[in-house]
Amino acid sequence: TGDRATQAWAYADMTLEQAQQQCASDIEARAAQSRVQGVVLQGHRFETDRESVDRYGLIGSAMGAGVTYPAGGIPFHCTQVSDETAKRVRLDATQFQALIQAVATLLVQTADNEDTLLTLAETAVDIDAVRAIDIDAAWP
Repeated sequence: TGDRATQAWAYADMTLEQAQQQCASDIEARAAQSRVQGVVLQGHRFETDRESVDRYGLIGSAMGAGVTYPAGGIPFHCTQVSDETAKRVRLDATQFQALIQAVATLLVQTADNEDTLLTLAETAVDIDAVRAIDIDAAWP
């Protein structure tokens, strides 16, 4: 009489390696989101998904190889930022170069931030150091 059963819980945390792998996976997912956020040029958001970036690269490569940019510009699909309507906009050579610069800046800043955060995760000495990494900071 009077005996009571009690249950004790033991919490097993993940290993440092598991924490690093989870953190790296989260960083890579956040970088993927950053890469496809698009860039804004003259009130229009241009896509930065793989297909769009490939298209920009092909046109830029052709220009670099001496192909003359069309005098009437090239139409690109985009979204009017003010009202979120899809449209086509013709960009002249100067505008296209500005678009390419904006895309390159986004991709380089994303890659730099991803590399910095992955290095922090890889070199963390304990789980608390992994948890202290702010994977939402510094994205373009």
